Amino acid sequence: MITNNINKIKSIFQNKSSFSQKELLDRLETLYPATNLNTLKWKIYDLKEKGVIHSVAKGVYTLTRQKQPYQPDISLEAVDLDKRIRKELPYAELSIAHTSWLNEFMVHQVFRTYLIIEVPKEATMTIFNRLTEWGKKAFLNPTKEVVEYYITNTEDAIIIKPLISESPLMELNNIKVPTLEKLLVDCISDRVIYGAQHQEASDIFENAMKKYALNLSKLKRYAGRRNKMEEINDLLEKDKHL
Repeated sequence: MITNNINKIKSIFQNKSSFSQKELLDRLETLYPATNLNTLKWKIYDLKEKGVIHSVAKGVYTLTRQKQPYQPDISLEAVDLDKRIRKELPYAELSIAHTSWLNEFMVHQVFRTYLIIEVPKEATMTIFNRLTEWGKKAFLNPTKEVVEYYITNTEDAIIIKPLISESPLMELNNIKVPTLEKLLVDCISDRVIYGAQHQEASDIFENAMKKYALNLSKLKRYAGRRNKMEEINDLLEKDKHL
């Protein structure tokens, strides 16, 4: 594929976080008129081989950009709690997150934020009891009313929730935290915990996808597990990511 046409492809899609195979084929057809479909598909393969585009899901591509991986700041409190909990339950899967991690994608910043600890359901009560013994302000799987009347008025609140099986997690400094894909789906799924963030869901999705490399297959797989596929697809289509 000649360099001039590669540059045209980059120019056409430079402001889109992702685009479908049909969109790409339509553009290639204008650049290579009277070319059959198989040859156009080979040109997509050539673009991938040259590192111009890469797949983020089946039939969905994005321009290859040097996007930084998502790596949230982990507080010293989270590091300390992770060590103490793992000492109590060394074999239980554990995830630690902070609702403040979504602030970088929001227009209106949320100042009252919470630490979230997720463990298998059978371990939630044990963790809650330990945190209480350690003098922490812990809340176990709180209701909307508990969040509104107690947690929003409590500094350094810690929320314990059951960890959904096959949740997408990553390890940073030996601590397991949610991937960006999980955080995005959680802010749609859990309006009790992420009520303020949910109101800016469209901005959060758009800004997250612009700044970081996002795996749409992982995003949709987890959305399916949380029964939020329709809402996630609506957001992606609204922001013209697909």
